[in-house]
Amino acid sequence: MKQMLLLTVFAVLVLISCRRPGAPEPLICSDRSVYQVLDTIKMNNCSKNFSNQRWILPDGSPSTLESVYYVAQNPGIYTFKLYVSDDDFVNEYETMYQIQVNP
Repeated sequence: MKQMLLLTVFAVLVLISCRRPGAPEPLICSDRSVYQVLDTIKMNNCSKNFSNQRWILPDGSPSTLESVYYVAQNPGIYTFKLYVSDDDFVNEYETMYQIQVNP
């Protein structure tokens, strides 16, 4: 019983410390998750409460645009990363979205 109470308190503390009210909420939107080689892949920033954004595309190149486009040259799994922050750049939050590219 004591262990359960301690675990519950710990879980609540972790949740409280993870995100403050009004903090940026990163979210990547895409109309699909499976593409073919040479398709143009479009990712959109659907985040909330953010002022600044920064993408890292699958080839490592950065972008600060709201939507990014990428053409996959080979089959495989491609990962898009999005970082959003508030006006002060105090807290930066990250999310990622993976897509499958087929031959």
